[in-house]
Amino acid sequence: MALEAAIRNLNTQILKLHGEIRPVMLTVMEDMPDSNTNALIEKLTDHLMELRGLTDGMISEAVDAQQSASYPVNYERMRHALSGVQEKYNRLLRMFSMDLVSYQQLNQLAKLGRERGRAWLPWANTTREGLERCQAPIYDINHALFQCWQEVAERVGMNAVNVQATSIGQFSLPENKGVMQEEI
Repeated sequence: MALEAAIRNLNTQILKLHGEIRPVMLTVMEDMPDSNTNALIEKLTDHLMELRGLTDGMISEAVDAQQSASYPVNYERMRHALSGVQEKYNRLLRMFSMDLVSYQQLNQLAKLGRERGRAWLPWANTTREGLERCQAPIYDINHALFQCWQEVAERVGMNAVNVQATSIGQFSLPENKGVMQEEI
């Protein structure tokens, strides 16, 4: 895959995740059956806002990487932009897996739905399903980032110069003791 295509794919995958986050945020923040929030809902809201902020930052960095991949390629700018995407992705993945879709978190969400009654159970299920829909785009971003780094490494490898000296034979001068002898 060409470098520009790999970065375009990265942009596409980040935008897919961005599109999946919005409905979950709407469900959590605006579709609650009543305005009676608790610590779990506030925590979900905070994490989803941070997730949205990280994806916004990833989009900005990925656009910068895509622009730097155009002719003439600016490898330093591209490396910096891809590193920014990678750093934000690592934070996003950690937060998503440990704080949003961990067993404990999903268990608390289901418990909230059961305890609060009829209207809350569909809300909790919709929230869980929305979070689960975010998983595939997150893993797709990981793969797209890998492809970008692979393309960058291949480009750098093609431009590298490798000098290697080998010795095939020996060359030696005849010994001369400083006196020339004439043949008779």
